Amino acid sequence: MKNKFKSISILVYLLIIWGFFSIVKFDISVPTYKIGGFGESFTVKTSSSNYANATVISDGFGGVYWNDGGSYGPSIAMDNSGNVHVVWVDGTDGPWGTDLEIMYVNYSSSAGWSNVTVISDGFGGVYWNDGSSYDPSIAIDNSGNVHVVWDDTTAGPWGTDREIMYVNYSSSAGWSNATVISDGFGGVYWNDGVSECPSIAIDNSGNVHVVWHDTTNGPWGTDYEIMYVNYYSSAGWSNATVISDGFEGVYWNDGFSELPSIAIDNGGNVHVVWDDDTAGPWGTDNKIMYVKYSSSAGWSNATVISDGFGGVYWNDGGSYESSIAVDNGGNVHVVWEDYTAGPWGTDPEIMYTFIDDVVPTIIINSPTPNEFIGSGAPNYNISIVESFLNTTWYTLDGGITNIIFSGLTGTINQTEWDKKGDGTVTIRFSGNDTLGNEGYAEVTVRKDTIAPTSSISYIVHKEPNMVNKSTTFTLTANDGSGSGVSVIRYKINDSDWFEYSTPLNLSQYTYGDILISYQAIDEIGNFEEENTLLVELVDTGPSDNVIMILIIVGSIVGVVGVGIAIFVLRKRRRAITGE
Repeated sequence: MKNKFKSISILVYLLIIWGFFSIVKFDISVPTYKIGGFGESFTVKTSSSNYANATVISDGFGGVYWNDGGSYGPSIAMDNSGNVHVVWVDGTDGPWGTDLEIMYVNYSSSAGWSNVTVISDGFGGVYWNDGSSYDPSIAIDNSGNVHVVWDDTTAGPWGTDREIMYVNYSSSAGWSNATVISDGFGGVYWNDGVSECPSIAIDNSGNVHVVWHDTTNGPWGTDYEIMYVNYYSSAGWSNATVISDGFEGVYWNDGFSELPSIAIDNGGNVHVVWDDDTAGPWGTDNKIMYVKYSSSAGWSNATVISDGFGGVYWNDGGSYESSIAVDNGGNVHVVWEDYTAGPWGTDPEIMYTFIDDVVPTIIINSPTPNEFIGSGAPNYNISIVESFLNTTWYTLDGGITNIIFSGLTGTINQTEWDKKGDGTVTIRFSGNDTLGNEGYAEVTVRKDTIAPTSSISYIVHKEPNMVNKSTTFTLTANDGSGSGVSVIRYKINDSDWFEYSTPLNLSQYTYGDILISYQAIDEIGNFEEENTLLVELVDTGPSDNVIMILIIVGSIVGVVGVGIAIFVLRKRRRAITGE
């Protein structure tokens, strides 16, 4: 009875405490807990990140719970409009049978989650896929079309072995029929091994790229290998290709290559990783290997990326189940689970590395090609695309002298600029990243430190240098192969400078000595030394042209006058004589 009363008392006490904490409000946005166990304790802080509550998306559409089978192994992708697309393996029975199928849902902000759809069977109402479908992978192209691959045990002309199947969805055509893409190229069914665990990616042009591991035997041996196919609208599906072995005809990868992951960069290059137990200087433990495909070089050789950095092989645990992604700069990021022991303990951990074989991209905004530059060293403005930029430098002599700089703007070293003569000068800007990849860009400019030359022409009225107010002076200038004449200017005696445009005269000046100064300036500001011309402005009276005109006019007037006089005299004489 005493123990019962004690238990009731404790229960009442706990209820009172619970009620107190229910009434009082506490700030628990980032609480701290002491967690103890096995003789040790440590502090844990909850995340301050906001996240939604978990939602079941594989069942319960419209409040109807019909999906009573197991749902496994989901894969997710987003389209450019922010809609969510998900696929998984499902054991729910239906008109498609009792085999495992691939199911799909999507989410849009306007409609919410869609109902579940079987996409691996039932095309056109025909349920022909009677094998189990596993390991789906999904990708969305830039047009919002959905692409899904998985491995499937359905038998067909390809045999009874497991193959990779593919479907796609477009808003105009709906879901396509499932297609085997791991066998049957050109009607030849040669892939008689197990094809499984595919990974899919779409490039910016909408081309489809798929990898998987495969047990089919070949010149690569009897071990598992990574195979690859692609789809181009112009060519259709390619034949399957082994990419984990056989580089340049040498088959050195004699271990098992499994569980690939694929990504495509913005340049259309294909990047693939997988786990591999081929032995090498890294040991006999499982490693993560990597290959790259570019249109210019083809497929690279397989490279271990989970061990051997700087020639040191420290990762002696197994590395498995890698996943790959590529950022907008073309840098490759890889994660995997790893069993190497360290200060983190002996438990499996997630490891990360990045592959940076992309050289820095340098864009020269200024100076511009063939820009004329004078004696003063030019300013520069460049752009650099590189996530892991290390050092930048420039050279004017092909690398004999390298000037290290920081930032994206500045002025070329004046001493180096002074070493260059007039004519073309090539400036090379270079940069490297933290892994030593080096990129550069060049611009060729034209150095011009020679001023233009000008001259004056006129007609002397009388030697040695007499002119009158109607004398015209013409100025011309030439800059040879330089930047070109910008302006010719002149001044009379001590006047301000005038910009020359048309021939000039001295009609507004008083008689006497006149000093004409003139010079040319080119487009980049090289000034010609001032030229001078001293002339004597004189009053020469009417010009010869005026005198000639007066003589002609006088002659005409005289002739007309004589003619009139003769006419008058004749008329009078006729009047007198009566003729």
